[in-house]
Amino acid sequence: MATRPKVSSSKPSSSETGINGFPDCKAGAPPSDKASSGRANPEGISYLYLSSDKETACAELRATLDDILSVSAFKPKKELKILNLHKAELANKEEMDAFYFIKNMMSSFMRPIRKQGDSEYCATQYVASYIQANTDLDGIKWISSFNHQKDAFNVVLFDVSAAECADKYGEVFKPLKTETTFQNISLSDSTPLKASTFDCNPLTPDEVGKIRHNLHMSQKHLK
Repeated sequence: MATRPKVSSSKPSSSETGINGFPDCKAGAPPSDKASSGRANPEGISYLYLSSDKETACAELRATLDDILSVSAFKPKKELKILNLHKAELANKEEMDAFYFIKNMMSSFMRPIRKQGDSEYCATQYVASYIQANTDLDGIKWISSFNHQKDAFNVVLFDVSAAECADKYGEVFKPLKTETTFQNISLSDSTPLKASTFDCNPLTPDEVGKIRHNLHMSQKHLK
């Protein structure tokens, strides 16, 4: 799985000829004191949000054209029990009970929310809180609202330590004109990832080089 990419005032590591995303120690959920309100978590409580693939991770962030994204793969540390709202594959009675409790609220998880805010997430936060408090499930899985190109989904894990970063460094992506197409600028000749049906011209090697150069210079300036 790919972690939700991060946008931060700190820049991914870069050089004139290459660029890396954030290191594994920087990838993952934010600390509780920096956790903003999310689809499953209230402000001040940190959950780990993951996506099925790189396209979905980029698309779910709703990044602007000025953002640069770092995307890393994660792997579970144990066998996880996930409530599956992506496909109703109910494994046991406990999972079935939880499923029927929130059956009429599934659309809330799948509804696209362009602007994050506490009021928009109240229903899904309540559902997640109930599941965490009353079952031994590790998280929730639901259909992506922002990637319609494939069978894409998201997962939230209540315990941020239940999965670990599998990449030493993340890959770096730049949103292109449509904001739903993303190019890997860690590689000069990368084919853009698409989370929409819109066509978009990829960045040229010169444009990728300019972005790398600007990141490299901004890091030197910060030092």
